[in-house]
Amino acid sequence: VGQIGEDSGGATESMAVLANETQRASGEGGSASENMQRLLVLATQMEQTISASTLGSFIEMTKIEHVLIKFDVYRAFLGLGDRNSSEISDHRRCRLGSWHAVGEGRQLYARLPGYQEVDMPHAAVHRAASEALEFLRTGNMSAAVDALARMESAGRELGDALDRLGSAVDDDRGPPARQA
Repeated sequence: VGQIGEDSGGATESMAVLANETQRASGEGGSASENMQRLLVLATQMEQTISASTLGSFIEMTKIEHVLIKFDVYRAFLGLGDRNSSEISDHRRCRLGSWHAVGEGRQLYARLPGYQEVDMPHAAVHRAASEALEFLRTGNMSAAVDALARMESAGRELGDALDRLGSAVDDDRGPPARQA
């Protein structure tokens, strides 16, 4: 009987130790789970920041590329360049056009405000630049200058549309969703 009492006491003591260990492990597991949740939130925020920064950089790069297209047109007017109108007529052949029509832009950002607003002024910049060069080539200076004015106006509209798209990504706060 004494042995049974000792064994019972030992078992009770072991169960208490195991209960304490289980409670401690459960607490550590809960803490680990909380830390993992916090880590996930931080990783998601970082993904959003990187996405917005990447788009912002792309937008600025495409603005510069279109300033360079316009610069080439002006160089042709000054007799310093020989850019061909057919080289710039198709707005879908440049980096922005490819991105917008079939590339990452369409996949990631088509759902955002501003995305649809990019295409018309973008096409207008290329069309007016091409027309200006063609009118210059044929000697119709009045029409060429009118085309330059349209090119500049469309360039401002394009810049504004790209800025709105960039702001929409900043405001969206969700990671971009790939569209089928």
